[in-house]
Amino acid sequence: KAQDSNRDKEKMSTVVYGISVLFSSCRLSMERMSKDGINLYPHPLRSFGSRIVQTLCQIIEDVEGDSMDELEIAAVKALESVLLSTPASILNENDGDDTSIVRDTIFFIAKMLMADIMVGNDGSK
Repeated sequence: KAQDSNRDKEKMSTVVYGISVLFSSCRLSMERMSKDGINLYPHPLRSFGSRIVQTLCQIIEDVEGDSMDELEIAAVKALESVLLSTPASILNENDGDDTSIVRDTIFFIAKMLMADIMVGNDGSK
């Protein structure tokens, strides 16, 4: 069972990295089209942006224990890409306040990092 769980996490991590690549590629394509004088409306990520942000934040905050595994790390990296690639106007379109969710998740990550630094400084848990 543990081996199956690890494989599932590996597969999910791959999916999360794929989301990151998709959003990043879309941003680059949109920038190129804008430079060429082409404006695309509505934004191609409009129907996905808010839900993806909320899902990634949930994955990050579902950390078990005091360290992140490959899935949570992939979600942190993907969240960065999604936030850089998604216009603010797309966020907050679905249920929930994406700004608050992202802020809470960033605070959660910062607390984990600070706890890790504190453990590293005094050598104990």
